[in-house]
Amino acid sequence: MTYFYKPKKWTKDESDLAARLRREGLSNGEIGQRLDRTAQSVHRHLYTREHPEQSIVSFRDLDLSCATISRPTPGMMEDRFQRQLLPPRDLTGILMGDPPVGLSALERRT
Repeated sequence: MTYFYKPKKWTKDESDLAARLRREGLSNGEIGQRLDRTAQSVHRHLYTREHPEQSIVSFRDLDLSCATISRPTPGMMEDRFQRQLLPPRDLTGILMGDPPVGLSALERRT
């Protein structure tokens, strides 16, 4: 069974009433009861109304047209597979994943 919750849109009248009630000193819970909304919904709406520059951007609103997906080449996958077949160097290699012999930065020093 799938549950889907679609939040109610705030009307201008509701938004103005919530702001007025906040100025009168009511809590988010009290405002929410009057508007049939949750305290968290009231808080989020009033905060984004007061701080529009910090409003939450939905992932669906992002422009992903320039996004690139990097996938490993077959050669990279083969190299990884070959390195996984090598035995670990010692207990540290087992626990911490030390690089195989010849691939350590310390062994490449001159």
